[in-house]
Amino acid sequence: MEILSKAKVQPNKIAKKIDEITGRTRPQTPVDDEILSLLASISNADGTASVSQRSDVLASLGHLLRQAQTHLMRRDSQALDGAARDLSLEALKIGASRLLSSAIEVQGIARIGEFSVAADILGRMELELVEIHEHYFAG
Repeated sequence: MEILSKAKVQPNKIAKKIDEITGRTRPQTPVDDEILSLLASISNADGTASVSQRSDVLASLGHLLRQAQTHLMRRDSQALDGAARDLSLEALKIGASRLLSSAIEVQGIARIGEFSVAADILGRMELELVEIHEHYFAG
């Protein structure tokens, strides 16, 4: 067990290996229409959230991301794991597949206490959140 705790985690290599095994690739767009369609079929809705609902989810995502960054600075792995879980649930609500994937990555990284890796992922998530906002509100 001691050897494993000293091993350097490389999430990109892990993600690539998972993609190779499952045949998946990282989503290219900030919002996945297929996820939105699946959510709509489950809820018997038309799959289109109102502007107000999207704004609420985006505000929640921003707040949760700031919370996650605070937990990271405090090196609180349990709280970071919880914030990442909440981020993944909110990301799912609007079909933000890349953000969802990143949040799940943070959960795993938080559980093993690799805070420097989590910091990199949280930085990427900030950019993903901007892309999601642009997707829904640009134009």
